[in-house]
Amino acid sequence: MDKKIEDIIKILDKVNAKDVEICDTRDSTPFFEYMIIATALSSRSLNAFCGYLKEEEAKGEFTIKGIEGTNSVEWVLADLGDIVVNLFTKEARDKYDLVHLWKKLPRKKAKENE
Repeated sequence: MDKKIEDIIKILDKVNAKDVEICDTRDSTPFFEYMIIATALSSRSLNAFCGYLKEEEAKGEFTIKGIEGTNSVEWVLADLGDIVVNLFTKEARDKYDLVHLWKKLPRKKAKENE
């Protein structure tokens, strides 16, 4: 697995994100290579995720192109250039259903037991 993806997975683990899926978008869009979709247990987890991402950027681990929803109670989108991360609450993930929208993409679970 790509180091940047591993670093993002570690951050998602810190905020106790569940059902983390990594979608390979290289053959589907020229804008990014991977999309990560995960479920946050609460809106606090969404905000904590943003904070941890910014800490890693400050360390020089990667560059954040943009973050949408930093004060959201249901969804945060982080654009890291070649990787886009969508972190939802369970209700928002069910509502927007990106997994179904991108169902033809090759994907894998970050953890096989989830």
